[in-house]
Amino acid sequence: MKSSITLHDLIELGRRARASARLLLRERGEVANADRILERLYRDPPDMTFSDIEALLKYLGWEIRQGGKPSHYIVTSTLGRKFTIANKHGRRVKQVYLRQIRAEIDRGAGK
Repeated sequence: MKSSITLHDLIELGRRARASARLLLRERGEVANADRILERLYRDPPDMTFSDIEALLKYLGWEIRQGGKPSHYIVTSTLGRKFTIANKHGRRVKQVYLRQIRAEIDRGAGK
């Protein structure tokens, strides 16, 4: 018997991941600011500054460190996946980086 995942299943999985992230933030007492940031991350299209992303990822227990270039940061999720985010003097984070972060949260990355 072959099992197939429907679009509805994927959407529900994303909802559960966001709910888990919100619950984690509430347990840590960081509800107000982090919950708003998380909601903005899941808007379409997302529009976020690097400082917002940095605050959210730290609340979720991710590691952020400066990469080889001063404008690049290496992000490590709680699942151990690493990727780079470019930050140009506090400007908005590009959507490609925000999609990577959303995908990782949907996979269940959180402490």
